[in-house]
Amino acid sequence: MIDFYSESLINKLFRSKVQRLINKDSTLVNSKYKNGTTALSVALKYKNLPIAEILLSNGANVNAQDNDGHTALHLVVDTIQVYYEFFKKYPIYCNDHIALLLKYNADVNIENNQGNTPLSDAVECKCVEPLAIMLKHNSTGINKKYDEGETLLHIAVRNKIIDIIQLLIDYGADIDAKDDNGMTTIDYAAKSGNTDVFNFLTEKWVPWY
Repeated sequence: MIDFYSESLINKLFRSKVQRLINKDSTLVNSKYKNGTTALSVALKYKNLPIAEILLSNGANVNAQDNDGHTALHLVVDTIQVYYEFFKKYPIYCNDHIALLLKYNADVNIENNQGNTPLSDAVECKCVEPLAIMLKHNSTGINKKYDEGETLLHIAVRNKIIDIIQLLIDYGADIDAKDDNGMTTIDYAAKSGNTDVFNFLTEKWVPWY
């Protein structure tokens, strides 16, 4: 079994073999399995960052999508969510995975088949660190509308995570944005009955009139 964390001789030989295979057939970097999963996603799934970088540096499509519309960045965020559910803590190694994908211009606003982006997935799974990393790279989708007209801030308020609410506001999230039912984020906070979130938002809110 290969130890993906070490820089042992066997790992170096494995990386060298992968590079030789790519040199012989450059199309391998974008090879997919039956479900559309890319070689890049598999490398990250098994925490093999060096192989992922070899694939990317040789032209692997960082935004390639599987049959469900997931990119490698979607899958890294989903891994974090699963890790949280089972171990109740954040897998720090995923920061490096996200940073590598962003280095090669991974799209944080690309939608999967359900209309979710890596950003919205990060908000849903209450992942502050990866969300901060992605927003620092690209915050242009901060007020993008999702299912039923929710913005990232609506989702964060619904999940009652003040750290994420603060982060989104810092990057320009619109407190007054309305969902398809005309509800603002303050309306969401009031409906939830969470006084901490409601008080936090009303303190941040500046009337536009």
